[in-house]
Amino acid sequence: MDWREKYADKIVSAQEAISHVRSGDTIHSTMFSSLPYALFDELGAQKNRLENVNIYLGFGGGLYRPLAKACNGHVNVNSLFLGPAERMFMYKMGSRVNVQVLQLSRTYDDRSRVHPGDVIMMAATPPDENGMMSFGLTPMDTALCEAARDVILQVNENVPFVRGVDNMINIKDVTCVIDKTQELCVMSPSEPSELDNKIADIIAERIPDGACIQFGIGGLGIAMGYRCKNKRHLGIHTELFVESMADLMECGAVDNSMKAIDKGISTFGFAMGSDRLNKKRCSRATNTPLWTRRSGPGTATGP
Repeated sequence: MDWREKYADKIVSAQEAISHVRSGDTIHSTMFSSLPYALFDELGAQKNRLENVNIYLGFGGGLYRPLAKACNGHVNVNSLFLGPAERMFMYKMGSRVNVQVLQLSRTYDDRSRVHPGDVIMMAATPPDENGMMSFGLTPMDTALCEAARDVILQVNENVPFVRGVDNMINIKDVTCVIDKTQELCVMSPSEPSELDNKIADIIAERIPDGACIQFGIGGLGIAMGYRCKNKRHLGIHTELFVESMADLMECGAVDNSMKAIDKGISTFGFAMGSDRLNKKRCSRATNTPLWTRRSGPGTATGP
């Protein structure tokens, strides 16, 4: 049986996919654009047959049913960050969302040892010609997939095909998939403030050609991108890939030619941005990609 037959054999309804989840299960997922929103909604719909299921994730870019107060105790959300959706359900709906205080560089240890997962639940791309599926712009260690009882994926044609360390899985290693394409969550770039621009002026003067850069989200990161377009041979090795970095790659300021690790490739832990970033900068990669995603402490801050 080749991968196409395996793939066709593993396509199920959302109801059947969620039937694999049991009371007491720990579910590991990711954040933002690679969360499997259709699967989560069905998980919330089946709450009454479940008790003490815990989802561990980063944060959502949109609404998902397990955030509802009615799901508390049945399906519990444990989030590394409080995004707009989590805050709304906590403060306006009276729901309980657990916040997990954790160094991002230690996430793998937590997920593999402290809170080992029974189920991996992710959005992913359709398979490539070799049956490989990408988790897109946000992280999931394939070692966690190997340790889980079930791997359940929502195949979304809008998820960018991003290659990289621990960012791909073969269809043969997946329990089941649902075929549900949805628009990806987006985060519109912030317009730099006057203070952002002044700070960026000071920093940009100190960035030499050939430097390896890491920007954050928000107006300052955008301002830095504007001011680095005249630089040459910059490299990217960053926890968060932001919109201004894609602009620097496009204009030629970033070519990663002087990096010691992943020479010629922009390396990131996760990426967030506008629909423009998702669709224009993250189209299906070739066998010689311009960027890659790495998991673990190699791209995250902290010891």
